[in-house]
Amino acid sequence: MAAQRARYAVVARHVRSLASGERSLRARLDESLDGAVLRELIDVERECCPFFDIAYDASERLLSVSVASDEHAPALQAIAHSLRAG
Repeated sequence: MAAQRARYAVVARHVRSLASGERSLRARLDESLDGAVLRELIDVERECCPFFDIAYDASERLLSVSVASDEHAPALQAIAHSLRAG
């Protein structure tokens, strides 16, 4: 958990813009983010929390995360909070 929080802290410093709704968020990342950190963050989230739909468009530098049900919206908001912390 501490390692994942540290990865979020690194990624958050590279967020250029963040748009979030009740069940989705989109974060545009800058060009200087280490791709390995982002890949590991995504891999850990997918393994831990399969209810997240996570996609990353490298050409647009756009990270998208969504959930299908309101039940998981608080977890999505926790990610949004972590990405704003930078």
